[in-house]
Amino acid sequence: MTPSSATPRDAATQALQRLMATHPEIVLLDAEAPGSASALIEKAGDLALQGSLPVVTGWSEGLSSGANEAMYLQQARLSRAGQGKIIYLGHGAGLVPGNDLATQAVRDGMPLTIIAAQLGHINT
Repeated sequence: MTPSSATPRDAATQALQRLMATHPEIVLLDAEAPGSASALIEKAGDLALQGSLPVVTGWSEGLSSGANEAMYLQQARLSRAGQGKIIYLGHGAGLVPGNDLATQAVRDGMPLTIIAAQLGHINT
């Protein structure tokens, strides 16, 4: 794949692979399969409590609308424990859909913003 043909998702994957080579605490969990996001988010919470830094990736709309309750519960669990962090990397987010993002538009950003605000991670 040439740099000019790389998609944003490919670029993010390559960057994560480079980081994982030097940071063994990073664990990549891909929530692409339907129905898998909630289970992977729960697993991410377990890994975070064990000292890993889980990165959950998937379509932004699927993470924000399909798994937002699981995300909230795991972040609350980590906050109560006073340790751990989960990074969520939603691809296909935004207001300008591309060729493969016809159904992705505005629905992905707001639920993630609300979750982060409720947990005190951002000011709205």
